[in-house]
Amino acid sequence: MSKVKLIAENTGFLVIGNIISKVVSLFTVILIARYLGDVGYGKYSFVFAFISFYSIVSELGILQILVREISRDPETAGKMIGNAILVKTVLSVLAFIAAIFSISKMGYPEETIKAVQIAALVLLVDTFNTYGVIYEVNLRMKYSIFFLLISRMLMLGLIVLIVHFDLGLNLIILATVAASAIQNFFTFLFSTRYIKVKFDIDFQVCKYLVINSLPLALSSVFTVIYYRIDTIMLSMMVGDAAVGIYSAAYRISETFIFIPSILMTSLFPLMSKSFENSNEILAFSYEKSIKYLFSLALPLAVGITMLSDKIMLTIYGDSFRGSIIALQILIWATAIIFINYATSSFFISIHKQKFVMLFTGVGVVINVLLNIILIPKYSYSGSSMATVLTELSILLITFYRMPPLISIKKIIHQSYPSVAATIIMATFLLSGVKNYLGLLIIIPSGIIYFIFYYIFKGVDPDDKNIFMKIFGKYM
Repeated sequence: MSKVKLIAENTGFLVIGNIISKVVSLFTVILIARYLGDVGYGKYSFVFAFISFYSIVSELGILQILVREISRDPETAGKMIGNAILVKTVLSVLAFIAAIFSISKMGYPEETIKAVQIAALVLLVDTFNTYGVIYEVNLRMKYSIFFLLISRMLMLGLIVLIVHFDLGLNLIILATVAASAIQNFFTFLFSTRYIKVKFDIDFQVCKYLVINSLPLALSSVFTVIYYRIDTIMLSMMVGDAAVGIYSAAYRISETFIFIPSILMTSLFPLMSKSFENSNEILAFSYEKSIKYLFSLALPLAVGITMLSDKIMLTIYGDSFRGSIIALQILIWATAIIFINYATSSFFISIHKQKFVMLFTGVGVVINVLLNIILIPKYSYSGSSMATVLTELSILLITFYRMPPLISIKKIIHQSYPSVAATIIMATFLLSGVKNYLGLLIIIPSGIIYFIFYYIFKGVDPDDKNIFMKIFGKYM
């Protein structure tokens, strides 16, 4: 099978699988939020936001380094992964202990402390997600997606039982941990058909992984801070109800982040190889990824901004009415993340992880300062604005430092068809038809957008050639 078709198949499974996974997860979140209410859902969100800070210690950015190195030298895969698992096991235990100790010293109620202690088990469970690298470098993500779907379905089933028997917050948290454990178990179980992992301790390999992943680990620290510090700060400065309202909107907006994740998961190994072989292919891959992501991000942001009231009230109910304005703001952060995700992957592929660490660190400073300024006055709306402004800052910094091989002018030029098609789509949404169709208006709006995107020549000859190869005409 050609590389293009293999990437297309990999991406296709990721798209379909993630859409199904997000739908199942959405039903799960609806059940949890409606069952716990804004205060209880705020506590649930806080617990996993708190744990996410310690997941940085257990991850340390090792997975991306593994993908990069194994893509270039597949012969080292077994040894690299084996040593990575040994490193991650030590780090996961340390992260677990640190999370348990720190929450007990922060003055939170006993109920919150116990909830965090249960959630911290996920740090130990996720040691085995290292095996997922095997599917990624072999472009066999359909297996990872299948395991993800199993875990999501299991969690939905467990939540239904917990809600039915009114078993409370801690059992919901434990169900979340159990679902992650099942996913990692299957990921490990089926990985041996591709790579035999060798647990031969090599301190030089361990040292190489740790040293090379440290910039990414620091970037992850920064990323988690400006993604999750808002939840922590809202909890401390306003209360659990504000966290619940904000998290409800955030959960909807972040649902779509799987789109750039899917595309870059498929393209990252190719970009890493291209850096060694061809700047032309590298530039082409990045510019195309930006084009496709922007053409999805802009109409998504505009559409959800205009339909946010119907979305939030339909999904969460009237008690989460405050989430409408939060979603209208946060969805623009998601749109910018589409571009930033591709750009971060690009810089990592050309060995610029230190720059990734730098611009993420700047984002942290901006985000924390904005939250300090905006949360006291605007609560969850202020936190939403801080998130958008942070992502916009990252976008401007990275584009300013883009190497000459990437044409910013070309990237801007190829966005025109999407802008024009989005204006026509927005005009349709303003026509009043949504008052009759409700959320079903999404379907004709999407059709209108893509028709006019094509009319405005958003699909160029290179795109047509790629699509033809995907469907086998040039095999």
